Amino acid sequence: FSLLAIGFIVLMLRRLPESERGLIVALTFILGGAIGNLVDRVVYGEVIDFLDFYWSRYHWPAFNFADSFISTGVMITFYYLIRSKGADPFSGPKNDSSSS
Repeated sequence: FSLLAIGFIVLMLRRLPESERGLIVALTFILGGAIGNLVDRVVYGEVIDFLDFYWSRYHWPAFNFADSFISTGVMITFYYLIRSKGADPFSGPKNDSSSS
């Protein structure tokens, strides 16, 4: 699943116009987190969650930096989509360095 998600995000990043910086940052966060968790799976056979917090009697589920980047990227994406009111981010000029 991770490889499929990584491929999909790379495809989306290649199609987005440079003017969509907020969405590019969000997708890059998600991509970085997915790659980080994939590296853990390949190297260790599982994702290593090492950030473990307690507050009083409440235990927050353990997570890692990759999880944080994925979650932050998803929140930025939701914010961007709500703010854009359904406008198609792919409708602008494409990222094409040969036209410059």
